[in-house]
Amino acid sequence: MKGIIPPTHVRFPLANVAFARKVFGEKLFGFITQSPDWSLDASDCVTSWWPRAATKDDAVIWLHIGNAREFVRLLFPESRNSLLTEAMDANTTASCAILELRMRNYTDFAYYTLKGSSLSAIYKILPANICKAISSSKLRAWEEDHLLCDTTDCITVRVSRKDPQQGCVRLQIGALFSLHTLTPLYN
Repeated sequence: MKGIIPPTHVRFPLANVAFARKVFGEKLFGFITQSPDWSLDASDCVTSWWPRAATKDDAVIWLHIGNAREFVRLLFPESRNSLLTEAMDANTTASCAILELRMRNYTDFAYYTLKGSSLSAIYKILPANICKAISSSKLRAWEEDHLLCDTTDCITVRVSRKDPQQGCVRLQIGALFSLHTLTPLYN
């Protein structure tokens, strides 16, 4: 779910878990620790892509999370009554048991992608340093220039269709601003 690394960026896996709580805050860290990829010393739950040169390109951070359904409800409050939420909830009902019997030997790699997360929800969930890093991204500047004031694509979430609904959060942040903030993740 991490995508293809562009040639202009370098990948940094295995973030320092001791600093992840401090950098991402308690709420987001709680979702990270519920990921199946979670370990106590070095975790592949947090992976970063940084621009190779001192350019104005944005950095991208991928976070693997567990309990993605709840994360979606927090970050996309408008989705509570949407078809997507109903589809996600339908996967946990009795109809899912029938599908499970039909698909025992089949692995479902499909996922839902959510874009346009609520800025007010982001400011409630994420710590100030990450909010500033999002605000300093080229994507956020473009969104502001085009009068996108309430939502942003700087945070997108991919949610697996099958239970347990794990997710992958993509944070697009301003690389130059956030370099010193996120450096402790890799010390």
